[in-house]
Amino acid sequence: MYKQDLIEKICKGQDKEYENKYCNFFSYPKNCRILEGRNNLREIFADKELRCKPEDKLKKYVERFLKKYKDTISETDIQSIAFEAQKKIENNCLKKKYNIHYLYSYIKKAAKTATLDFLSMFSPLKPICNNCIYLLPDREKKFKCSREILINSDNNKNFEKKRKPSDKACKYGYEKIIIQPNVEEIDVPDESSKNSCNIEDSIIDKFLEILKNRPSKSKKIIRQNQVYIRLFQLLKANENLKMYEIYETIAKELDISTKTVERDLEDIREYFKKNVSLNDFISS
Repeated sequence: MYKQDLIEKICKGQDKEYENKYCNFFSYPKNCRILEGRNNLREIFADKELRCKPEDKLKKYVERFLKKYKDTISETDIQSIAFEAQKKIENNCLKKKYNIHYLYSYIKKAAKTATLDFLSMFSPLKPICNNCIYLLPDREKKFKCSREILINSDNNKNFEKKRKPSDKACKYGYEKIIIQPNVEEIDVPDESSKNSCNIEDSIIDKFLEILKNRPSKSKKIIRQNQVYIRLFQLLKANENLKMYEIYETIAKELDISTKTVERDLEDIREYFKKNVSLNDFISS
């Protein structure tokens, strides 16, 4: 749909749905009186009679950005992302232009930002407190770190201190939350379920593909790929394993030191930071 089509089809009513009737809020040549007259976008989202249906459009943008995960993303996730996007912009108002093009452009940007925020929660690129088993709510419904001793046996300076879910996780305190399916509810898989995976698996696979495509094929790079693969295999296989236990297991299997495992993972994180954008993980 071209830009002019939006005004012609929706605002001027040339779409069959509107029987060639102008929208009550259309202001010639292309402006919208309701966008000019409202104090914030919350009022726009709340008006269910608008032809442009901003709430529905926001959800459609989220679905488009997550198109490559359509077989793994849930409707609940999509609704949650759309809700977060709407919440972030609903107190704002349009200031430069007051037409359907600008409204949709504004909504699209919000949907993309919220989608990237969602995907970043699953990314090994940025370990954050929200994904750590030690972040717990207190009586005031705020969050505190509950880990007293770190993996390297040092005292945790963040112990009992307030933390935001988006805060960067501790280098030696972070232990990722692993959600395992209930084994009792799993039937013998059929052919269709062999290809099923969750969104986190899809993202991890994407990162692995990026690692494998690194130009260098040195022994170090090959070993780092093996460390990365084994890390997530162990995380998925046993939710009770501590990170230091995983490092020790990988070190023993690959006949290297735990320090080498740590350095390899740090090198991988640095490579991702320099060469990977979360935009690579969404559909355009």
